[in-house]
Order: sequence, then structure tokens, then C-alpha cells
Amino acid sequence: MSLEYRSQSLQETEDARTSGYWFDLIEGIPGFEHPQVRGTDVIAPGKQGRYVGNRVNDFQELLIEGFIRGVGADAAERAEDWRQQTETILAVFALDSDPGSLIVDGGSNAYLGLQVEWEIQARTLDILPGPIQDKMSFQRWSFRLECVDGLWWVEGS
Repeated sequence: MSLEYRSQSLQETEDARTSGYWFDLIEGIPGFEHPQVRGTDVIAPGKQGRYVGNRVNDFQELLIEGFIRGVGADAAERAEDWRQQTETILAVFALDSDPGSLIVDGGSNAYLGLQVEWEIQARTLDILPGPIQDKMSFQRWSFRLECVDGLWWVEGS
């Protein structure tokens, strides 16, 4: 099982309990969630003089959530490791970077119920940090991405 974005594994080890960082795909799971329609109607399409327009489901947002935890023998080492891990992950999800490959590989453990590898090009839309905890050595993060080159539920089906 694995989750990778821009060639960076988002699961440092195979066990979240011992990992310095661990992220999972929470929304936009390939094959299970349908695309969304861009925008909202600001008029009542059924009113006189208004026509119901074609709305195309062509937009898919992805939500990746997880944590970064500093590892070390004492608080200072854990804080330093947390800072380095955070810099690495934030560089991967940089808002000003070009779109990159997001790869979800079910592997032998069927990660997220997937039996095959899925890949899509995505870009970061938003970075949502949680509070820093445990003497500057633990923090939860959420990253919202957008598919930019097609829809993986079509490619994989």
C-alpha cells in the first residue's frame, strides 16, 4: 500500500504508529466517489424565461489528511525532526508548484479497498495546518488538491 505525490511517499513507514509522517486520501477515492459540477446556480432554472443548462461533472477535489510527528530521544530532537519533516512535506504540497502525479497503490493490502494502482495529475489548492502540539513535535495537516488531467475513475474503469 502506498500514497505518493510528486515522487514523495506520504507514508514514511508501513505502520502509522511508528511513522514520522503519515497521510491518507480521505475524499476523492478513485472508483468510489463521483466528480462534482463546477460552480452553483444563482438563478432558479425552472422560472419563466430561464432554461436549464447542461451541467457537466468534470471537477474532482481530493482531500489528503494526516500528521507529522518529530522522532528523537528528547524534546529538542523531536522538535528539530518535526521541523525538517514539515519542511519536506510543505515543499511537496507547495501552492506555487506545477501539478504532479498523485499515485494511490492498493498493493497486497488493498489500501482504501483498491486492488490496483491509480495515478492522476493534481495540483494543490489549499493547505490547512492544525495546531502544533507536544512541545513543537506533532501537527495534523489537511491538503486539498484538484485533478487537472482527466478523471481517474474513468481511466481506471
